[in-house]
Amino acid sequence: MSDILHVLLEYAETTVLPGMLSANGHAAASRQSARRWDAFQKTHSPEQSAHLDALLEQDTPAQLPEIEATFQAGLSLGLKPSRL
Repeated sequence: MSDILHVLLEYAETTVLPGMLSANGHAAASRQSARRWDAFQKTHSPEQSAHLDALLEQDTPAQLPEIEATFQAGLSLGLKPSRL
């Protein structure tokens, strides 16, 4: 990703995205998801929970390129009408 895209992505993440997430109920959905996750983890032993956490941590870096690609696609779609 180019420097300008990194700057735009950082701006979107820190300035634009929080308001959008707040407006569409993301915080409530996130809290509900966290409660479900906590309840789910309580059904497992500490070792099983640690293993699940390790698996999730491995998945997180794989999500970053997807987030960047989604941002690039959205930006590209937003710029297309200006080229017409």
